[in-house]
Amino acid sequence: MFDIAPALPAEAGAIQQIIAAAFGPGYAERPIQRLRAGVAPAPGLSFVIREDEVLRGCLKFWPVAIDGDRPALLLGPLAVEPAERGRGLGVALVRHGLAAARCRGHEIVFVSGEPDYYARFGFRPAAEFGVRPTVAVAPLTFQVLGLSPSAWHGLDGTVDAWRGVRRSGAAPQEDSVTPDRLSLAAG
Repeated sequence: MFDIAPALPAEAGAIQQIIAAAFGPGYAERPIQRLRAGVAPAPGLSFVIREDEVLRGCLKFWPVAIDGDRPALLLGPLAVEPAERGRGLGVALVRHGLAAARCRGHEIVFVSGEPDYYARFGFRPAAEFGVRPTVAVAPLTFQVLGLSPSAWHGLDGTVDAWRGVRRSGAAPQEDSVTPDRLSLAAG
C-alpha cells in the first residue's frame, strides 16, 4: 500500500535522484524548465508517494501566467522510480495533485508531456484553445486542463513563467486543505 503526502524539505535530495533516474541527463536543460526558473513551486502542491516508507515518486506544480496576469499552474515534473513504473503510482500522484489544486481554487493546469498519458485526466492540446507556451515544445505535448467551468472563459494567449502580477480578483484562495478533505476530493 502506498501513501501520498506533502514533500518535505529534507526529501529534496531524494526527489532530485528520482527525477534524474526518471528523466535522465539533460532534463534541467529542457525548454519547459524555463517556465520554472527562478520561481518557487506552488505552495502546498508538491507531493511524494511512499511505499513501506520508501520514496517511490514525486510531483510538483509551478505557478505560470497566461498573458502575464492570468494565473495557472504547470504540472511537473511527475517522476516515478523506473523500477516502479506501471503500478499506477504516477496516476495516483496526478489525481491527488489535481484534487489539491482544485481545492485551493486553481482553475487552469498545463502540462508538457505524453498526450496519451495525460488524456486520461482530461488534458487536451492547448493549441486547440489558442494557447501556446513561450518556450519551444512539441505542440501536441503542451496540454491544458480546466479545473472549473470558468477556466475555459477567454482561454487563449501565451503561457510564461509567473512574475507575481495578478488580475484583480483572480488570485486563488489558499485554504486549510486537510489530508482527509483531499482523500474525499480525489476519491
